Amino acid sequence: MISLFRGTVPLGMEHGTVGVNSHGSMYEVTTFRRDIETDGRRAIVEFADTVEEDLARRDFTINAIAWRPASGDWIDPFKGEDDLRARRLRAVGDPAERFTEDRLRVFRGIRFAGRFGLTVEPDTDRALREAVPDLRGLSAERVRDELLKVLDSPDPRPALALYASTGVLDIWYPELAERGNDAAGLRAVKAVSVSRPLVRLARWLAQVAERAAARRIVAAAIVRRLKFSTAQQQRVAGLAEHYGRTPGSGASPADIRRWLSTVKGSWRDVLRLGIADLRAGLGNGATPSGADDGLRQAALGLEQPEGQVEFLGVWRLIHGQHLAGPPLTVGDLAVRGHHLTAMGMRGPEVGRALRRLLDHVIEHPEENVRDRLLALARKSGEVSDDA
Repeated sequence: MISLFRGTVPLGMEHGTVGVNSHGSMYEVTTFRRDIETDGRRAIVEFADTVEEDLARRDFTINAIAWRPASGDWIDPFKGEDDLRARRLRAVGDPAERFTEDRLRVFRGIRFAGRFGLTVEPDTDRALREAVPDLRGLSAERVRDELLKVLDSPDPRPALALYASTGVLDIWYPELAERGNDAAGLRAVKAVSVSRPLVRLARWLAQVAERAAARRIVAAAIVRRLKFSTAQQQRVAGLAEHYGRTPGSGASPADIRRWLSTVKGSWRDVLRLGIADLRAGLGNGATPSGADDGLRQAALGLEQPEGQVEFLGVWRLIHGQHLAGPPLTVGDLAVRGHHLTAMGMRGPEVGRALRRLLDHVIEHPEENVRDRLLALARKSGEVSDDA
């Protein structure tokens, strides 16, 4: 390949893979291969002589079809086209061997069946389920990437339901074993935009508990187990915590500022979670007991003009406060800790005073002025008059 094409890139020469630049696109070209040893996680391969040998090492028949663009010829030794027409997922050769070679094929099979609406052929289904207990040996990164691909599907519900019915939840997501297949919750996952997989993930994980603090703890444990980045872990855990807690149409400006202070930069995604519940038909108290009814009622009729008007009113209230840029964190205050230590405060006193001042300016943002805040701090009793 390197001698035939200009501008090739060695993407994995040890595996026989090069990249070929052609008409502005990069194509990966790999030499035919056969497996000579596998351990359930990775394979040792050697180069093969025929495309049939290469196809024989694929997981499912629908992935074991070769096409020659120049002539339009198909090579389909395992009748994958028939399976496609029948909307059937069938392993190449012996299903048990296929899943033993690479346990990740269990996740791939679930994803394919869910995304494309395929029925798993009985022998393949049996072998897939029997392989589930061995999924513990997979790397967290591979499991995470498969989950993200499921969440990237237009409708992730069938695959997530298969996670539950096959026992995958018991192995990798035991916290969700009792709740992860809730039909209403899965409808809400689907109702979140496909372009926001982490928000979808947060909604799925939000089913683990009723209490906000418990949701955060469990969601954080799961995304940490899957080795998401620290930023992603914080985002998903925070959304799981704040899920179902949104201001209503009757909220005061101070109520909205306090909510914004709590959810910080994730406020849009928290609203998206609420809207997803409404679109999934969870507007009648089916969400956790701590949820605020306001946004539910505001968006309950999103498909109707009057519902749209009411929801837009809530959105404008929140967006207006956001644009005004009120002080929402201790870092936004007009005073800093060193100002308070100069007044004589020490240690924990400083933190307590700053939090009280933040509570005050959330109620009265116009009073976020240094002299005014220092006077309030002195008046609070944290500092004696002669400090």
